[in-house]
Order: sequence, then C-alpha cells, then structure tokens
Amino acid sequence: MAKRLQACDMALEELTDFMKQDGVRVGVLDSTNSNHARRAHIRDALKSLECKVVVLESSIDKEEVSVYFSFHVWYQLFSYYRQNKGIRVKHS
Repeated sequence: MAKRLQACDMALEELTDFMKQDGVRVGVLDSTNSNHARRAHIRDALKSLECKVVVLESSIDKEEVSVYFSFHVWYQLFSYYRQNKGIRVKHS
C-alpha cells in the first residue's frame, strides 16, 4: 500500500505543477482502483489549486464492453485536444 500512495503522491505533484502553468484549464488524474481514503487524500492535495474535482467511476462486467469503452473514451479525449490546439496536453 505504501508504494501505491507514493505513486499517487508523485502523480499529484506532477498534476499540481502542470495545473499551475499559464493557460491550463483541465487536468486528468487516473486513479484507477482507488479507495475512498485515497480519493479524500487526492481532494486534500488539490485544495491549493482551488479547482473542481470530479470523480468518475464505472463498473463493467463484460470484457468486450470494457475494451470498447476504454478505446472510445481515449479516442474522444485525444480528438478533443487535437481540435482545441490552445489547450496544452502533457504527454508522458
């Protein structure tokens, strides 16, 4: 569990630095399989940004639906950023 918290904190630090850049309006943190305590930790860490935090949660029990959903969501997100060139996207 300590390694998961460490990874979460590293991602939060990177997200916070990114969100403080001029022109940045949206940040996405993938906290797949996070529990309620970790979500509370994420909210607390992001308080300094005075931003809205939205938690999206899904439960899919069919693999083919899961694969389609994952591809569709990421494709739509990529297309949105590509069309709106004024928005910065940080690639890892």
